[in-house]
Amino acid sequence: MVTTIAENASGSPVRCEATLDEGQSLTISTPGGLNEPSEALEISRAGGRLLVTRIDTAPKLVRAGQ
Repeated sequence: MVTTIAENASGSPVRCEATLDEGQSLTISTPGGLNEPSEALEISRAGGRLLVTRIDTAPKLVRAGQ
């Protein structure tokens, strides 16, 4: 699997290469800007296919003691 990501058309691209066996997955994340959440993708191999899933990286706020 080869994945190339960039912030926009003029951003510097980052290339990631990996070999995934059946049932394996890889997470690629990028930091967010000031007061913005990071962005993340999970790439997994299942049933002979590659699946790409966007991961919600927003922090989960909970009340102390819960």
